[in-house]
Amino acid sequence: MKRLGSLLALAASLLFSLLGILLAYLSHARAVLPYNEQGIYFDGAATFKEQAVEVYALLAVLAFALAALCLALYRRFR
Repeated sequence: MKRLGSLLALAASLLFSLLGILLAYLSHARAVLPYNEQGIYFDGAATFKEQAVEVYALLAVLAFALAALCLALYRRFR
């Protein structure tokens, strides 16, 4: 049972790390868009707001923190 908890913590850590990387990439990709004075980027198919960049960055930091917590749990169970 201890080994199962260790493997689950490791898997969760890897998943949260991947999620953090994806969110950090999305945050960077949205940060470099040419926004207008109101903080809006118009595309032919979508409209992006500049305020979302901070939200994506915050979610990336949260995902990395959860990955670190799961990694600490993995080390404790091991």
